[in-house]
Amino acid sequence: MRALDRPKGNLARVTGFKGRLRFDASRPDGTPRKLLGVGRLEALGWRALIGLEDGLLDAYRWYQSNANCA
Repeated sequence: MRALDRPKGNLARVTGFKGRLRFDASRPDGTPRKLLGVGRLEALGWRALIGLEDGLLDAYRWYQSNANCA
C-alpha cells in the first residue's frame, strides 16, 4: 500500500468521485518522502479535534461555497 492510497480513497468518498484513481509513478510528486504520522505531536499532548475524513468534507464544502470568490 502506498502512503497516499488511504487519503485518496477518503477524498473520493467525500467528493462523491466514482471514477478510477491511478498513480502515475513516472511523474514527479514533489517531496521524496512523505510522513503521515502525528505520533510525535501526540507525545507532546496534542489531540486532533476532528477526524481526517470529516476535515476533508468540511474543506471540500468550504471550497464548493467559495470557489467563485477568487
